[in-house]
Amino acid sequence: MNDIELRTFSAEMVAEDEAKKIKGVASVFEKISNNLGGFREIIHYPAFGDLIVKDDVFALKNHDENLILGRNISGTLRLIEDKEGLKFVVDPPDTTYANDLLVSMGRGDIDKCSFAFNVAEGGEWWEEVDGMPLRHVTKMGKLWDISIVTYPGFSQTKAELFGRQIRTPEQVYKEYRSSKTQAQPEPPKRKIIDTLRLKQKLIEK
Repeated sequence: MNDIELRTFSAEMVAEDEAKKIKGVASVFEKISNNLGGFREIIHYPAFGDLIVKDDVFALKNHDENLILGRNISGTLRLIEDKEGLKFVVDPPDTTYANDLLVSMGRGDIDKCSFAFNVAEGGEWWEEVDGMPLRHVTKMGKLWDISIVTYPGFSQTKAELFGRQIRTPEQVYKEYRSSKTQAQPEPPKRKIIDTLRLKQKLIEK
């Protein structure tokens, strides 16, 4: 479970060019996601807890550690968790890449926010809702960063930036299906024999 997962949101993210601030919601709570590739997901409050102050969290551009917009331990990234979601305020530096980002956001060219995380051991559970698996995330193991992103997908470039494997939703779903199959108890042999006999009787009729 050490591989990083990414999720993307576009809700309420704005760039205040005059104040040189970026505000947004990195994660929303208690809302079921769209189909992530075979399953849906809901993140519950308070999934992040003390991670927002305990972890060394960066605000980045495109998850690139060379393009730092803010950092929580320096006070240039402020993270607030409430019942609506994980909210953030960034004071970006007076650099070319940060200023260019503010201009692009102001034009509406960039409007996506992504965050990188691990789920804590025992921090998730699953159920079937309307014929589709629903993953409940109740506790994060680590918050790596929140990023303003151009392409919110799971490209090899992002894996190279992180220096580790990205755990895509397809992999999450595959692991869930595998664990569910392994957890299925073996039917009693007597029941299997009775079923075979019933089928044989129906064939004979």
